[in-house]
Formats: sequence, C-alpha cells, structure tokens
Amino acid sequence: MRYIIKRLVMVFPMLIGITIVSYTMLNLAPGDPMTAMMNPEDMAMLSDAQIEAERDRLGLNDPIILRYFSWLREVAQGNLGYSYKTGRPVLEMVIERIPATIAIAATAEIIAATVGITVGIYSALRQYSFFDNLFTIFSFFAVSVPNFFFALMGIFIFAVQLQWLPVFGMRTPGSGSGLTWDLISHMVLPVTALALPHIASYMRYARGAVLDAKSADHVRTARAKGLAEKKVFSGHVLRNAMIPMITIFTLSLPGLIGGSFVIESIFSWPGIGLMGFEALQNRDYPLQLGVTLILATLVLLANLLSDILYGIVDPRIRYD
Repeated sequence: MRYIIKRLVMVFPMLIGITIVSYTMLNLAPGDPMTAMMNPEDMAMLSDAQIEAERDRLGLNDPIILRYFSWLREVAQGNLGYSYKTGRPVLEMVIERIPATIAIAATAEIIAATVGITVGIYSALRQYSFFDNLFTIFSFFAVSVPNFFFALMGIFIFAVQLQWLPVFGMRTPGSGSGLTWDLISHMVLPVTALALPHIASYMRYARGAVLDAKSADHVRTARAKGLAEKKVFSGHVLRNAMIPMITIFTLSLPGLIGGSFVIESIFSWPGIGLMGFEALQNRDYPLQLGVTLILATLVLLANLLSDILYGIVDPRIRYD
C-alpha cells in the first residue's frame, strides 16, 4: 500500500508536466480557434472590433501562461472547461463519448490478448514447425502495417466489394439500443483494425517469453527430477512467461484508446477518438486538452497497474 500511495502521488506532477507540454504545443500550433469555428464568409461580415471582443470573451488575447494557470485552476476543481465549438462542458462531452470508445477498445483488447497469447504459446511449443513459421510471418506483417491500412482494406473488401458489413457510424438509424446484431456488425471492422497489430505483438512476445522460460535452468531441473511435462509447463514455464505479458497487456490499453483517434475517424465511430480529432481540426483547445488529460491519466494508471500485477504473478518481486 505504501508503494501504491507513493506512485499515486507521483502521478500528479507527471500530469502537470504533460499538461504544460500539451497546452504549449496546442497554443503554438498554426491556426486560431476563431478562424476554425467560423467560415470565411461569416468572418468577413464581422468588424475587427467584434472579432477582438469575441477573442477577449474566450480569453485568447491573454498571455499563454495566464491562460494555462487559469485552466489548471479550473481542472483542479473538476472543471475541464467549455468547448469553443459547442459551448458545452468538456467533461460532459467526454463522459458521453467514453462508452463508445471503451466498446471497441475493450473488445479489441480481449480478442488480441486471447488470440495472440494462445497462438504465441502454440508457436513456442511447436518451434520451427510450419505453423510457427506461418504465424511468425503474419506477426511481422501485422506489426509493420499501420492499423489504418487494415481499416481501409476491410472497407474495400467487406463493405464495398462483398457488401457484408456497414462502414460508418455505430448503429443504423432506427435499429434500437442495446447489444444487437446491428451494433455488432458495425463493430466488426473497427475492432478488427484495432486488434490485428496487437494480436501480432502478443504473438511475438508470448512466443519469445515461453521460449526463454523453457530454456531456464530451473525448468531443466524440474524435468530432470521427473516432474510431468504438464506441471513443468503450467508451474514453471507459463508462470514466468506471463510476467512480460502483463507489461504488454497493461501498456496496450492506452495504446488502443489512442489508436482509436484514427480508426474512429475512418469509421465515424462516435467515441472519444473522433471527438479529439474533430477538436484538433476546430482548434477547440479546452476539448482537446480534456481528451489529452484523460488519455494521459490512463497511461499512468496502466503503468501503476502493471507494477502491481508484477507482485501478484511473481512473489519474488517486492516493493521498497
């Protein structure tokens, strides 16, 4: 508990550092919220005084340091600000979109971990076999290709050519709510595009971890003592091989949500990734900062979860 509390305390200065970098980069990037929110025709109808008055209302004329500390003070009180584009509270908008992102991210993670680890262990147990070579080639291909390529190929093959699956949105209008076949069919392509690179990563790491554990001295000793192969594998090989898998599992969670920026934009999936991408396009600083802050928090908490799980899987690990 002392270790966990110390790590949780360290999260706050790290988050502050992340917000400083993010806030500075957003405000120094080319473009302006005023020009992004209004089309050129509307801008032309406003006088310079009206434009400056609107900038003053949004606080865009204040020094960047003053704006940052004003924003940070509100965040400390649980207020992430208001969207420049819609005027709605950022926290409310993020909470609305999180379930849609979790739906595809959690499904992709479950599929990736289950398939990747299972195939990786099978490849390690059948080292240099035909299936091992086939899975290895697939893993290198899937890791090397970005997930948006899988998304575009999936759209072309299964939506355009075969017309088996829908492309855009989360549901067909009028299809109802809840877990329905319509929702599942809309999830297939984005979940597959998100999961494939992670399946390949799990396969490679699981295969390598099992091979390393199989060659360890204590495994050879267990075999020499006549212990059954199943007990050797479950008690000595698999238990030690799961330690690096914990790192991959916990650190891939934020990566899935971060990767949803591209995937949700391609499939118009109404999640936090699509909202963050639209916030970037609109120069909606409060909304983009709110999304960044939540993603950064997920990364830090995933790191903490990884350290805690280490101690559970391997009792030899102790925390000072």
